[in-house]
Amino acid sequence: MMQTIYWLILGFVFLLLIFLPRVGLLAQYRKWRTAMEREKVEDALKHLLDRQSEGRFGSLESLSGTLGMRPNRIIRLIQKMEAQGLVVSRGSQLQLTAAGERWAIHIVRAHRLWERYLADEARMPLNQIHRLAHRREHTLSEQQLDELDAALGHPTRDPHGDPIPSREGTIDELAAVQLTELLPGERGRVARVSDRDPQRLRYLGELGLYPGAEVTLIEILPFDGPMRLRVAGNEHMISRPLAAAVSVDRLEPNDAPNEA
Repeated sequence: MMQTIYWLILGFVFLLLIFLPRVGLLAQYRKWRTAMEREKVEDALKHLLDRQSEGRFGSLESLSGTLGMRPNRIIRLIQKMEAQGLVVSRGSQLQLTAAGERWAIHIVRAHRLWERYLADEARMPLNQIHRLAHRREHTLSEQQLDELDAALGHPTRDPHGDPIPSREGTIDELAAVQLTELLPGERGRVARVSDRDPQRLRYLGELGLYPGAEVTLIEILPFDGPMRLRVAGNEHMISRPLAAAVSVDRLEPNDAPNEA
């Protein structure tokens, strides 16, 4: 009899662990699934905003490559975003609606403000902050972003030089040009370094190519060869694809060098 009661109690506790509202295993699993689905939607919105800023449209193929998802899953994701009024399909092209753009800008603002926090307050290496900010960007509310923005002194650029969207959703345009557009003898101040590849970002940082640094293009080897640069008194040879990850503001010949 006692053994039967024992197993009944054990079974009851087991069912509680699974089905208890809000804290049970089933509720936690559903919460996790909802968070993962939201993250995929937000990553897709960011991708489409990024393409839009480049004057291009997203597509099933571009989303599949960026998110690392199979086409059939991407199709379901697009259908979900269309049902939510976040995107519209025009043939093979995907375009953000006004609501989708606002949501995407919120995520970009969260990502870049959190990167600013990790770099300035946590003193983390620049090649590590992108991955950590990507985790946090999906959990920050508008109020939390406003508080973080104020605590950081309302920064306008993230540590990589990308503009941080305002609370109203405006994003300043960069007037910088790619490093590859400089001519031999020209100088520039690094305005932005792409953060898409952490290894590349770390290597560029080791060369001294980070926002605010000054660079002089010495020569370009023929046949689309590498570029010879001077950064902080040191000369380096870098490939043109690597140089394309760096954007600079052109400096006039009479601009005083930065002695910092």
